[in-house]
Amino acid sequence: VELTIQTEISGMKGSTRTAPTESITAITAYAFDSNSQLIKEVTAILSDDKQATSGNLRIKVPKRTGDIHFIAKNNAESPDVTISIGDNVSTLLSQTTDELHYWGKATFDGTNATLPVTLYRNMAKVTLEAGNDDYIAGFLNYNTSGNIVPYSNEGFDFGSKKNYITLPNEVTSTSHDGTNESLGTEHYLFEHANEKNNNPLYAICNIGGKYYKIAFAYTNNGSVTYFDIIRNNAYK
Repeated sequence: VELTIQTEISGMKGSTRTAPTESITAITAYAFDSNSQLIKEVTAILSDDKQATSGNLRIKVPKRTGDIHFIAKNNAESPDVTISIGDNVSTLLSQTTDELHYWGKATFDGTNATLPVTLYRNMAKVTLEAGNDDYIAGFLNYNTSGNIVPYSNEGFDFGSKKNYITLPNEVTSTSHDGTNESLGTEHYLFEHANEKNNNPLYAICNIGGKYYKIAFAYTNNGSVTYFDIIRNNAYK
């Protein structure tokens, strides 16, 4: 069966636009049967002039296809995911990544030859809005990995707009204190459960030639509240 896939990268919550550096050059489709076993994997490579945050592609899948998962890696022709024919969908969805990836899902009911697919990021975007010479110089206590697909106690959660954190079982954090090193004004981060007394996340920013450690928090009547960093959200 030949299907037309209409793809679009989700706009980030809290942001009026996607980052200009985001571009999909290839999308890999993973077709699963009614038993959630992989029956077909196909990658669509886009030409250089088709790099974009939206577009159409055609794929051929078996008639018994049910769910189709789509994974793409920013500016790359492979999502770096390992899975074999016959593997359960959990083999795909339980894998983590250390770079910016996108995931989406559609269901083929045997008749719908055109499937719209929204791709969601596995990371959040942090933007420093200040003077022309200000920039992010580093981060303290940021996570080094994140899940491709969110999940809950009941299993993988295909409600991709769920606004809660799902960290890998063995997530680790690290720090990057780039003295006199500019990381730019935009940066992508994996999800982070931000707690004041449990290695909260900080951004190190150069503002007006001086370095500041900025917490992801806000104050209300003298009380400081740290907020979580959640995938596909934008923070400024």
